[in-house]
Amino acid sequence: MISSFRARYGLTEGHVTPEELAHAEELALTKYSSEEWTARVP
Repeated sequence: MISSFRARYGLTEGHVTPEELAHAEELALTKYSSEEWTARVP
């Protein structure tokens, strides 16, 4: 699957920065764990 994505979209190797990780953890706690988010029906 990864090789298909790489061939189609030009995937490059990378890493998550400490700032990106901190932001993701903040969102996980403040947004994505909220009742408004988890009970949302599209």
